[in-house]
Amino acid sequence: MQVWLREAPTAVLKRAEDLAVELAQRHFEADRLRDALKQYRIAQVFGAELTRRSER
Repeated sequence: MQVWLREAPTAVLKRAEDLAVELAQRHFEADRLRDALKQYRIAQVFGAELTRRSER
């Protein structure tokens, strides 16, 4: 373990841990949003195709 890390106050380490967890949560949420957007785009294409076919 780095010397500075052993000497860091507990409050600083806790804050660093909190920030790391928050950042990981944001990345997770961003991934979920990207997946949802992909699914939405697929649904739009599928819906447009169904509409096109029903208008024939």
